[in-house]
Amino acid sequence: MLMVGFIFYLLLGKLQGLYRLFFMAQAFALTIQAADFYAIIKRMFFVFYIFISMKYKVFIKAETIYLQENAVTAHVSGN
Repeated sequence: MLMVGFIFYLLLGKLQGLYRLFFMAQAFALTIQAADFYAIIKRMFFVFYIFISMKYKVFIKAETIYLQENAVTAHVSGN
C-alpha cells in the first residue's frame, strides 16, 4: 500500500501523492483496527514528508500545520 502511495506521489506530484499515501495508510490501519500501528504509520508519514521536503527544499505550509495539529491532538488523547 505504501508503495502504491509512493507511485501516486511520483505520478501526481508532491501534495496529491502525500495525501494519497497518508489516507491509504489510514484506511489500512483502520481495516486491521490497530491504533498503535496507525500511530507508527503517522510517524512514518511525517519522516517521509520531512525527507522529501529537505531533498527538494519544498516546504508546504498547510501540510506542516496539519501535521503539527495532528501531533498535538495525538499527544492530548494519549496516542
